[in-house]
Amino acid sequence: MISVRPPTPEELEPMLGVMCEAFHLPYPQARELFYRDPYFSLENKRVLVRDGQVLSCLTLADVTMWIGRAQVRVVGIANVCTAEAERRRGYGRRLLTDTVLDLSERGYGFAGLLPYSYGFYRR
Repeated sequence: MISVRPPTPEELEPMLGVMCEAFHLPYPQARELFYRDPYFSLENKRVLVRDGQVLSCLTLADVTMWIGRAQVRVVGIANVCTAEAERRRGYGRRLLTDTVLDLSERGYGFAGLLPYSYGFYRR
């Protein structure tokens, strides 16, 4: 069974493992930064889990920005990745689609995708 949702505390380390594998990050340094992220909270993380295994994940950054004369609540979507062995199966798309629907329900009017590298996400 596949679900998309915020991770449980026990899924944070597997989530970090997927990120390190996808972005070729050294685990010890990435772990320190992961938990010091100013946007860190379970609600700002999303995972796609199949049969108890984290396969895809992303991070949300909730900010307020000025658009003209109005302050607008905006969310940045970052660190979108899928485990290498599970790529090209639609998991990233499903994670993003479900996340955008959830963000709409949470009252966000705008979302922006913050790419690690534009070439990294090309199909």
